Formats: sequence, structure tokens, C-alpha cells
Amino acid sequence: MRVELFIHTRFFKTKFLKFIGVSVLIINVHVSKLNMRAFAKILFACVSIHSCCAVTKLPTMKLVQKVMMSEQKKVMMVCLGNICRSPIAAAVFNYVAEQKKLDNVWKCDSAAIGPWHVGNPMERRAAQTLAKHGLPHEQHRVQQLNKDHFKEYDYIFGMDDENIRDIKRKAPKDGKAKIDYLVTYDPKKAPLIRDPYYDSGTEGFEECYQIALRACTAFLEQNS
Repeated sequence: MRVELFIHTRFFKTKFLKFIGVSVLIINVHVSKLNMRAFAKILFACVSIHSCCAVTKLPTMKLVQKVMMSEQKKVMMVCLGNICRSPIAAAVFNYVAEQKKLDNVWKCDSAAIGPWHVGNPMERRAAQTLAKHGLPHEQHRVQQLNKDHFKEYDYIFGMDDENIRDIKRKAPKDGKAKIDYLVTYDPKKAPLIRDPYYDSGTEGFEECYQIALRACTAFLEQNS
């Protein structure tokens, strides 16, 4: 079921409408993907936007974008160097979210435990694996996990035991992120996503892709 929420907003000036008048903001809410608490938040936000625009004469869409961004859930994938497993997992997560029309609700990025590859693209075989499945990879640049990520992201997923230990060691006391293994959500119960960096071929990268695909799909189905 789709519910269209109409908010009539005064004093809304756009590049296309060269006058100040009454405009209509339409927000499409897919009820089947939204629980009642989330729907109530959006309704309250819309009323707030209406009131705020009427008083401040601010452009409506800027306020809408700010509200939507504040409601967006964020996931961080982490592995040792951010060149193999975590960028594959992040690309898969964003692909699955887009396919399920949840890309406005969920956003995923990736980071490294260590600083060795910061600023570099992902490993060649990781890029080849994503390209084989039609997923983008060109924009990836390695970043290192930092304390701000624990406050900004809702979930931080590690690939193996060592990752989880390192993530917990870096976590500040005031962080909000839930730390967990990505394989927690794998329906086939893979014990971990092993590091394929030292493999001679691409089989380990494909295995990483397949586990990430199962786990990310299950996670989004359980949490959306």
C-alpha cells in the first residue's frame, strides 16, 4: 500500500515557480516497509516542516532532505585493510538496498582497521568480482575506521574474530554503533568471511561476495 502525504506549505519559492504562494509537498510512504513508529516520525516531521516553512520562509526541500538524512540508517563494513572484504560487502549492501527500494533508508560504507592503504582503490580482484556481478567499484577509496564512525553509524560489521576485537578496541564509550559479525545474518551460517588477499586466484573474493549477498539480504529483510 502506498500512502501519499500532502503538506501545503506557504512561502515556498523555487527556480521553477517565480512566485510566493502555496505549494504541495508529496511524500510517498511504502507502508509495508515501514512500522508505525517510523510512520509517526515522518508524520511529525512533515507537520514540523510545514510550521517551520510558514514561519522562516525556508525552502521546503532542504528541510525535507535534512529530516530524511537524520532518519537514514547507516552501516559500516570493516576489515583489515579495506581493500578486499569490506568494500565488497559495502557494495553488495548498497546494491541489495537499491533493489529492495530501501536505498533512501539505508546507507553503507566501509573502512579499514589499519592505515596501510588509505586513499587507495580496492584490490584488483575485489574490483573484478564486483564488476563481474555488475556492481560499481570505481569510486572506492580506502579510509581508516575512527572514533567518529562509532557515533555516526548505527551498525559496524566485522568480517572475522580479529576484526571484531580491533573494532571493539577502537570503540569510544559514547559510541552508538552496534558491533557485530556480518555473518551473524548469513542464513547458511558461514563462520566468518576469511581474508582472500593472499589467495592466488579470485575464488576467495567470490566466496566473500556470495556470503555478503546472503547476509546483507537477510539483514535488510529483518530490519526494514
